[in-house]
Amino acid sequence: MIKRTFSPAAALSVCLAAFLLTASAAEEASEAYVALVQTGGGQAVNLEKLRTYLVNELQLKIVVLDSLDRESVGTLDYLKTIKGESALALLAFTTGGEEGGAFLTLDPDSGVAVIHLDTVRPDEGQGTRYERRLEKLAMRAVGGILGIPASPNSRCVMAECSSLETLDSIGRNFSPPTQILYRRALNERGISLKDFY
Repeated sequence: MIKRTFSPAAALSVCLAAFLLTASAAEEASEAYVALVQTGGGQAVNLEKLRTYLVNELQLKIVVLDSLDRESVGTLDYLKTIKGESALALLAFTTGGEEGGAFLTLDPDSGVAVIHLDTVRPDEGQGTRYERRLEKLAMRAVGGILGIPASPNSRCVMAECSSLETLDSIGRNFSPPTQILYRRALNERGISLKDFY
């Protein structure tokens, strides 16, 4: 039998090295982020305000990219080429959507989503409603990219939604069962949530 003894200084060094390795691994695990970008012209979206909301809801790093001066035609294919390796998702907010068309176009395999601003913009003077719609669509985009299914809970942001009326009535965040699915989907990708509490 071999018995090894460590001096207090050596034991402290080992503990410090283990802590630094754990911190380094945690830092690498939290490298994933969600990127937001506005494409094309039109009225600017307050992506910084949306970023703040998403950081609190998703507990992930959210990055706002510089606006892209590009028309919405072919946007999804173009966005696939600029999404960073560490980005869990790239959410693009673009004008040029058809009236009555899809609010959101998803490509879960590439992690890219396009939110069509013209399809969700309310009448003048309803800025808060517009902000809420964008928050919900951004949450739905991340959920869709992660493969989270539709929720039967109408207060969950992942509830079935096919009209503006429904979009306005569903909740703004994940329901508790959907939060479990969200965390599980992140864990499967080796992504750990930021610890806010």
